[in-house]
Amino acid sequence: MLASRNIIKRTGFTLKRSNAKFNIINSSFTSTKRYILTDASLINKNRFSEELNVINESLNGTLRVIKMNPSKGNDNLFLTTENLDLLHENLTTFLASPVCECVIVNSVVEGETFSKGINPQELKNLVSLDQENRVRESIQFLKYPYKIASDLLNAKKPVVFVYNGKSESTINSLGNLASLKISTEFTQWSMNQLQNGLLPDLATTAILPKLTTVGGTNGQLGIYLLMTGDTLSGEDAYLSGISTHYIPYDAIDDAISRLSDCNFYKNKAYLKLEALTLNTEILKKNTKRGVVNSDAIDFLKKENYKIYNRIALEQYSSALEEFAQPVNSINRNYKYKYSKEALQVIEYGFDILNTENLNNDLVHKDIINRLSKIVAYNGGSEFNIEWNAAHKQFARETLDKLSNVSDALLQIATRMIVHNSQSTDFKQILANDQLLSAEFISNNTLLNNINNKNDEIVPGEKIMSLLKVTGNKKQNFGSAEISGFNKNMLELGLIKESELKKLLKKDGFKKLSSKDQLLERIEHLTHYGGKTSNHRYLKSLVFDRCLNQNNGNLTWKSIVEKKSTVAATPIEPVNNSDDLLVEPKIDTELDLEATLEQFEKKNDEQK
Repeated sequence: MLASRNIIKRTGFTLKRSNAKFNIINSSFTSTKRYILTDASLINKNRFSEELNVINESLNGTLRVIKMNPSKGNDNLFLTTENLDLLHENLTTFLASPVCECVIVNSVVEGETFSKGINPQELKNLVSLDQENRVRESIQFLKYPYKIASDLLNAKKPVVFVYNGKSESTINSLGNLASLKISTEFTQWSMNQLQNGLLPDLATTAILPKLTTVGGTNGQLGIYLLMTGDTLSGEDAYLSGISTHYIPYDAIDDAISRLSDCNFYKNKAYLKLEALTLNTEILKKNTKRGVVNSDAIDFLKKENYKIYNRIALEQYSSALEEFAQPVNSINRNYKYKYSKEALQVIEYGFDILNTENLNNDLVHKDIINRLSKIVAYNGGSEFNIEWNAAHKQFARETLDKLSNVSDALLQIATRMIVHNSQSTDFKQILANDQLLSAEFISNNTLLNNINNKNDEIVPGEKIMSLLKVTGNKKQNFGSAEISGFNKNMLELGLIKESELKKLLKKDGFKKLSSKDQLLERIEHLTHYGGKTSNHRYLKSLVFDRCLNQNNGNLTWKSIVEKKSTVAATPIEPVNNSDDLLVEPKIDTELDLEATLEQFEKKNDEQK
């Protein structure tokens, strides 16, 4: 069997074993070619050449556009090693350029295909190679995706991915790490590694649940998308939280051009002046005998960097928002892909991120059992919800999708999701995933199963043992941090259910004693972040999903299995008194449906 350490060693990552953890010590990768390559030389190198799998251009001096060319020499539109090599070459050069302020990743065949990700058959073909050739080919599969992911994770300037067409698996894993993501009416987004017999990689199991907006406060929709490979339209991707902006195809070029006008680096001096008062005050308090405390200096550097990053991202996000449109702007009859019933099934069925699952090797069985309970539900007091025909139909469809994935892959994927959710270090997660990918490539049984479902296979002991040691229970469960420019990445886009719940629980949102006050608060929420679809999105979220009238109190809806040993809402108990959003003195006759009608009428009058 191929030794995974040989693969890892030669990908450019240096891994160190310490306290049963693997850490990336050196995530940089350069070659002689890249040392001599400059921003200008790269731009002028065979620009728009049909001979290249990746081409680039410069806009107004400050913006760099990298265009994937998946059709060149690749009829199936999969990512090739050359694709990834050139993407890394372009990205590394532009991120290091003192001239470039923003990088765009787009496609040559706009509106058709962005990328279908890694070709599963090429991985499967590794089984037939001798060990020397297998090591060499395995290195090529692992090297560049993880180098690109590392670049994106540590980027000190915004990177924008344009999902303008079909995008699948690996390219979406990389896009998840980008600062800003644009979807259009031609977007077809899916995370279908498991359906192709592959492992989700590149920190996807940690990032995707944190990106999603609806489907539960514990990342349930992200987990559902990972395990089912469901395809989202551009509108669905935006409302789900996958993309940060929804921009019609015809406006993409203008939006990209607008980004080149931001010239944010020129405002750096202003930011320094803005922080000067705070910095001076802190330095005075931490200066003794003319010497400044080094901890204070380090603190200021970090805090000022955070301020700079946040303002920069907001500026670029606002620039894109000028061209964004409501999701129903093109298709007036548009409806979100997942109904209220479907979201409720997802919320309950995929709620696996809880401390009780940390040592559970059969988390995927819990998901299947929960979905089966919905299908078999015949009334009774077991749940605080009545599962109807629509619930049962969606649960059946979900079970069918899961049945198309081998039991072994479902087991490994759910273990990755649970363990990676614990870590606060995304570099650590990236190293864990690289290690698992190497072990996967070394496992003939798993490789032979690609594109050929087989419930009989069992994950190798090495893979499962690695999954057990990569987690760190001492770290803050459920939180994750990203270094570099992407520090505020997870805060962009539409407000999430988890954020809305916290926001509604703050002082000022608890004491709602009238319909008018409730309307006022909702009106405030709909303008959160200035996003184009917030009005429609939050209106639905607040009334249909988040609030419930209960003896005069408005509470957060949570699906509870009363007799279950698994907590329905593991992060925040549903029966906690802090969950009350309004005081008991509120009008007990408050009708949410009537309030919704009043709210809609008010907004229609404003228009």
